[in-house]
Amino acid sequence: MRLERAFATDRDAWEASLVSQVVGARSLEEAQAEANAWLMEVDGRLTNATRVYAACARIAVFGCLLGAAVLFMTGKGLTIQVIDVFAIGASGVLVTLAAGKEAGKVVKHKREAVDEWVELVLRSRWPSVVWDQE
Repeated sequence: MRLERAFATDRDAWEASLVSQVVGARSLEEAQAEANAWLMEVDGRLTNATRVYAACARIAVFGCLLGAAVLFMTGKGLTIQVIDVFAIGASGVLVTLAAGKEAGKVVKHKREAVDEWVELVLRSRWPSVVWDQE
């Protein structure tokens, strides 16, 4: 009951809903099923957030190719301007890929933290259960 009161101010948060469902569960199995459903949704949202960087890299490449095509069509040929456009596009791709790699690391750490938190919530609701020591 204290957990539900603690989350009463922010009922729309997924964490509050998860805690409410775990507290209201009649059995450990039911609570684990609810927690797993929430974890799958959180995992999906975190995974979707990392896909943005791949799209940004594609846009950077497309913009670079478009700029180079315009320069070729205007008769510039292989000039410093075309090389500059390719360099800007390549740097955009590299920055985007580096940001995507860092985002992947952040998502991994968030997943681990959420998993640990959910396990603590389950353990606090069923303290008499003997939990596997990993």
